[in-house]
Amino acid sequence: MQLPFETRKIGIVIPWFGKELKGGAEQQAWQIATRLQNIGCQVTALSTCSQSFLHKWHVNHYKPGHHQEDGIDIIRFPVAKRNPNKFNHVVGKLLSMPSNSFNPGLSPLTKEDERVYWSENINSPELIGYLKEEQKNFDFFIFLPYLFPITIEGILAVPEKALLQACLHDECYAYLSKTLEGVYRCKALLFNSLGELQLAKNIYGEWLSDKSFVIGEGVEHHPVSKSFKPSIPIPKNYILCLGRKCNEKNTPLLIEQFELFCQKHPSSELSLILAGPEKVQVPENQRIIDLGIVEKDLKSYLLAHSKALINPSTNESFSRVIFESWKEGRPIIVHQRCLATYEALKASNLSGWSVKDDEDFIRVFELVDKKSQAEIEQIGKKGQAYAEQISDWDEVMKRYISCFTKLSPLGNDRELNKKQELLVIIPQTKLSEHEQIDLELFLDALYQSPRWNVIVRARNPKALSSMGEASFLQDQSHCLEPELIIWYGEQNWEEGINLIDSKKSPVVRKSLQSQSIEEVRVENNCLFQSKGRYHQSLSCPNLFPLSFVQKESCDEKDFDSINKEGINILLLANLQSPDCSLLFKAFEKIYTEAQIPINLLVPESISGINSLVIENFEGINWHSFTSSKATSIPSHIYLASDCMIVMDPVDLPSWFSLGACAYQLPVLKLNSEKNISQDFFSMSLTDKTIDQVISFLKLATQSETMKDKLNNINLEVIKSHIPGNFQSKLNASLQSFISNHDMPL
Repeated sequence: MQLPFETRKIGIVIPWFGKELKGGAEQQAWQIATRLQNIGCQVTALSTCSQSFLHKWHVNHYKPGHHQEDGIDIIRFPVAKRNPNKFNHVVGKLLSMPSNSFNPGLSPLTKEDERVYWSENINSPELIGYLKEEQKNFDFFIFLPYLFPITIEGILAVPEKALLQACLHDECYAYLSKTLEGVYRCKALLFNSLGELQLAKNIYGEWLSDKSFVIGEGVEHHPVSKSFKPSIPIPKNYILCLGRKCNEKNTPLLIEQFELFCQKHPSSELSLILAGPEKVQVPENQRIIDLGIVEKDLKSYLLAHSKALINPSTNESFSRVIFESWKEGRPIIVHQRCLATYEALKASNLSGWSVKDDEDFIRVFELVDKKSQAEIEQIGKKGQAYAEQISDWDEVMKRYISCFTKLSPLGNDRELNKKQELLVIIPQTKLSEHEQIDLELFLDALYQSPRWNVIVRARNPKALSSMGEASFLQDQSHCLEPELIIWYGEQNWEEGINLIDSKKSPVVRKSLQSQSIEEVRVENNCLFQSKGRYHQSLSCPNLFPLSFVQKESCDEKDFDSINKEGINILLLANLQSPDCSLLFKAFEKIYTEAQIPINLLVPESISGINSLVIENFEGINWHSFTSSKATSIPSHIYLASDCMIVMDPVDLPSWFSLGACAYQLPVLKLNSEKNISQDFFSMSLTDKTIDQVISFLKLATQSETMKDKLNNINLEVIKSHIPGNFQSKLNASLQSFISNHDMPL
């Protein structure tokens, strides 16, 4: 396969790298590196001197420096000293937490425990330093997997070239605050499956769709030789389980349920064969066979002759074994709680079966037991066709190429010889706080592009003192004919208009009101949109406008009517909605069990507010407030609140909850729909809502601990990134406008 673009320089960043490593992420990294190199990319693996995941992480087994293995360039960096006991203590805390206790937006660890997790993990400051120093010599870095500091710190070092191939599982590490930061800051997310993408949306929010690519994963097919005969007796009727045998893979549960199946059906000849590393306790049952690690030919034989391949794990981002089974034309059994495998099963036109809970295993075993070999082959053919489409390495490489091209539509960034001038005109004499944030984000997105040399003509340059990278235009002759002129905002400025009139360059306006890019024309010393010419909304309007961030002045008397005792909750919800009863039950439980009153601070604009709504709930008081603007909350309300709770549906903008960011309020978003809303910190309304709300409020009343433990987005985070891959979309939009512009205004 030939590359349709200039050769790319790609770095593969992973804690452990090598052909013989058996971990899923390590095997995937090796395959990505070799396959990308085979199609013409220049690939360098950047890893540590640690031997493997299974060895001591702080021991430098390999010599640092340059290595080669099967033609792959590898640079290894020494690992830092660590305290395994501290690390294991924190990990023990995480692993002891119930799997259903993790909620989007609520970090499971305190700030100190999370600091220990990342600092006492596997670290290599030299590797991170290399990324910072050498990033100009690479097009992209692919980081995997997500749960190590080498990945997250690496992303933060080179965010605009960082592609995170997370290998994501629904597990405790995915909810850590620094994990969130890496997901936000990377340039793009690469997923092994549609199910993994959906899981990421559930945890982090729908916004990440804009910078996500479902790449897939290639699977090698090693067909069994016709002459091969196993040296050990193999039953004729069996279900096969391949891979590590451990609690994380649900192997003990599988064995337990198959044992119950055998007790219920003693005359059945269906067996369970386990093959893979690690030991697990197996009952004295001749129909449960543990073969341990098997060689390649025997593995292929077991796949080809099984009734079905079962993967009971709920933590997979892809699962090679189910595709290996499909390539042999055998159906699969997966768990519905694992989105990656369950979504793959559905996409295969149900080439197999799924279990939805522990008791469901026996039902599926009974179904498989009754199927004839002809029926099994018929079901397996559907998976075979799907596997050829999804897990073929040539197709996977095409998806990598497409990803690289979309992320750099202008070609090889390192070889652009000359930047084109882009003039930004800023007519404001004074920037409000939300305009300052908006402008910083906007200009930063332009600065990062290899396409533009950004020049700013500002009515009041002093108002832009924080714009460190801006080149300010004082003399018009310094910008003879820019390729594009951008007018920032809706304000008018005669001198700026005259500057536009003196140029032949096309002009667009970056609108603050509608958050869009629109082509404009000059008429009577004013700018007007050129109807029907060009208009494109920006990718993430939910963050703007940020007028609610403006801190209104307030007086001490503003607090007089607000109760200083108990928990003060800024509540954005329709109190007459039936869903509110769940909230009120949670509030009442806190009062009855802990004697802590709940004080609700509610905007007067929400219809139907009256004390009758909460009369039947003990310990709840309420206070309504007015606001000078429909899109702002008075600052004394923020300051008086311990936290904010937003419940859908509510007749307020979806970004309203972000107003708490400037005041460091933890925010909980409750959604009555099944799908998680686009706000990051959110959960669906379920029968567990009461306990979740109580947990949230307990955290929210712990002052500094609350801020450490709750993963709230704050003003600095808003300044440092824009979800939705805004930078790539903005530059692609402007480039598209210039390419299609056939006449000067």
